[in-house]
Formats: sequence, C-alpha cells, structure tokens
Amino acid sequence: MLHSPEVAQKHLWPSAVIDLSERDKYILVAALTDGTLQLFENTGNSLDLVLEFPMSIGKAGFGKQIEGDKKTPVGVYRITSFLNDNQLDAFYGRAAYPVDYPNVWDRLQNRTGSGIWLHAMPEGVTSRPPLDSDGCLVINNEQIDVLKPYLDVGRTRIVMTDSNQRVDPSVISQKRELLTNQLMAWKSSWESLSHKQYLDFYSTEFNNFDYDKAAWDTYKKRVNGKKKFINIGISDLAIFEYPGVDNLVMVEFYQSYKSNDYKSNGWKKQLWKEEQNGWKIIYEAGG
Repeated sequence: MLHSPEVAQKHLWPSAVIDLSERDKYILVAALTDGTLQLFENTGNSLDLVLEFPMSIGKAGFGKQIEGDKKTPVGVYRITSFLNDNQLDAFYGRAAYPVDYPNVWDRLQNRTGSGIWLHAMPEGVTSRPPLDSDGCLVINNEQIDVLKPYLDVGRTRIVMTDSNQRVDPSVISQKRELLTNQLMAWKSSWESLSHKQYLDFYSTEFNNFDYDKAAWDTYKKRVNGKKKFINIGISDLAIFEYPGVDNLVMVEFYQSYKSNDYKSNGWKKQLWKEEQNGWKIIYEAGG
C-alpha cells in the first residue's frame, strides 16, 4: 500500500541533504530505524516529500561492516543500474536497482560486501517483515513500479540513514551557506597558486588511496608550481551531512579545470571533516 505524506511534514527537509543540484529532480531517503522509503522532489527552495513506502531492511538491522553480516549500509549511495524482471530471479520481483556500496567512506573504513540493491518482491507477495533481507532495501512490486519514472539511473541517490530527522529549510540554508563558502574558499586558494594556503584545507588524516597528506603535499607542490594560472569551475553541486557519522560531510560536483598547459572536466568527490581548527578535506578524488 502506498502512503501519502502528511501535509504538515511535506515541506520539511531531510537533515542529511544540505544541497542538491537543480538537475537532481528527486532523491530517495531510506529511514532505516522507521522502515520507510521516502521519495523527495527537489523544487529548488525545498525538498517536498511526495511518496512514502514501508520497506524491509537487513535481518540484522543496519550499519553494514562486512560481507555476509546481513546488515543494510548507512551512507549516501547512487543507483548504478536497472535490472528488469527478465534479468532477475523471481525472488527479486519486477525490478532491482543496484547501488554503489561500498562507497569511498565505506572503503576508508575497510567495510566489505557487495550486492546492495533496492528491489521488489515475488509476484503475489505484498509485504515482508521489517528485518527480512540480506542487506538490501525491499519494497513490493506496485511500489517499485510507481517509483520507476522518478529514478535516473547513474544519478539518483539513496540516503540510507539511521535518523529520520526532518528540519525546516532555513536550518539547512544556514549549513549550506557555511559549507559552500568553505568550498569556494578552497577553490580560491587553488586558483591563487599559494601552496601553503591551498594545503591548509587538507587534514593530516587525508587519504585518497593513492596519496596520504605528505604525498599529496609533494605532488601538488610539483604540479601547481608549474602553473601560470589556474581557473576552476564548479557546477552540479551536492552536499550531504553524512548519516551515522558526526561532523562529516560528503561533497560532489562537476569540475572544469583550466590552466596554461592543461584542461579537464569531470566529477569530483570530497569528504570534509570538522576538526578543532575548522573544516578540512580528508578525501578527494575524481569520479
């Protein structure tokens, strides 16, 4: 059965979503404690709750750490593909949407496992117990059919959160301004060609699997030291207060880079952590 959102709650913003690009028309929030899957529409000024379904999660609850623990992950994920009923065992119903678990934060935490999907149920089954999957999110066939037009494979995100907190958009606006200003200050420091100023945005905990802080320092000093100018363009910005972790923010954007001897365009992901001396980048990479 489909659930219509309460009118009084409709315009409250999910606390984990700080900013979305205008190209992100919809976002899913899986409230793991409540066992509800929520679809929000991005209107530009707010996120409006438009659909809400009951769902099943892992038999052992949430907070996935290792392969086979039968827990659903907590985090921010993208839908990576779509599988129809002709591609699926009957157990998964009419459709399935795999997500990109483990993401970079999961891998930094040495979490393992794979095959986390949003999927349906066998034909004729309309509900399952709240804790009944091997870690996936499960809704029924009617509900997954209703969702299909709203989901943009490769782009739509699912925020799997241990909290169903919803706040007034004004609260989100304050956080968005603070974090966007921090991001723009990082961009300006890069464009300034001041290595010291630029490097100050990076935490001593920095690690992107290829470089730690010391190696990043050496690498960036060598590359940026050869530049006469650097121009950075940022678009399609999305910012998330990472669920289940205090003082951690995930930032994703499309970056256009231009210098005197090199041009590039592509997606960038960063993780920012609030430390004693302010917000610092602990992870950064393309893709």
